[in-house]
Amino acid sequence: MDLQIHIVGKGGHELLGYADLVAHTWGGKNAKRLRRTRWQGHCLLQPTDEDLSRLALWLDNEQSPPPEDWLALMAGVDVLPVESFLGRYLQRLGHAVRKDLNLWKSLLAEVQRQLTLKTYSLQGLVPALGWLRINPPAGSPLPPLLELKLRSANLASLNHQGAVNSTEALALLEQGEELLDESATDVASAWLRVLVSATNRFDFAQGQSIADRLAALPVQSVGLVNAGKIQSSLGQLLAFRGQPAQAVERFDEALGLFARLSDPDERRRESAQTGVYRHIALQDDPSVGDFQPSCPNDRF
Repeated sequence: MDLQIHIVGKGGHELLGYADLVAHTWGGKNAKRLRRTRWQGHCLLQPTDEDLSRLALWLDNEQSPPPEDWLALMAGVDVLPVESFLGRYLQRLGHAVRKDLNLWKSLLAEVQRQLTLKTYSLQGLVPALGWLRINPPAGSPLPPLLELKLRSANLASLNHQGAVNSTEALALLEQGEELLDESATDVASAWLRVLVSATNRFDFAQGQSIADRLAALPVQSVGLVNAGKIQSSLGQLLAFRGQPAQAVERFDEALGLFARLSDPDERRRESAQTGVYRHIALQDDPSVGDFQPSCPNDRF
């Protein structure tokens, strides 16, 4: 990459008009116009004034932030200098976290919660996971189950970015074997992320091996959500290999498991993506004519 950086006058480049447009929309008085662009939180990034005002309140009272507010603040790490108000506060909070295992656990739990609900932003998630890694509780290594959860969250972040980390994936597979009897639900969630990592690099053989291992676990041990995701993953692997009819059978099995969830919001959320996969597989199936949704579980 060859970069040539220099200052130009108003008419010095044909794309300066675009820069002027962005600057005018960002700094102008027409808030409605800025909202319509949807640039805030995507192209134009900064912590909100509300987040920073709460930060000042926590500092004044020497309090730790609620986990959801901490994660929201982490979105400002990459857009503000280290010596900023936020940077200095996070350094102080890091000292507190290293002395308080429960506080560290609560912050990691918030990361996992938002990963499950898909309410996070990568802008905050990535620095949050890095911050947790450099501020571990002092005195002893993390308990293995906490280490598994941290690795799992980190791999989920990498998967969403399209990045591949075979070392992290292998560590999760090995660590999961040791912790399977202790917490099958957490291990299943972690292995599902390893499976996604495998398919991201087109290693369908490893993906199939992981999916088969997971499918052998009883629903009661991994929970309905994971059991549904396992069936959905098996369906995706079949679809990747050009077997859409068999894939639909797995997707139907997954939707049936999700339909048993007691929370209607969770039921709809977990069914939505698998439902899309099912419809695509039906469209890819040459034996299906004009496609008409007919699955009784298509209620999302």
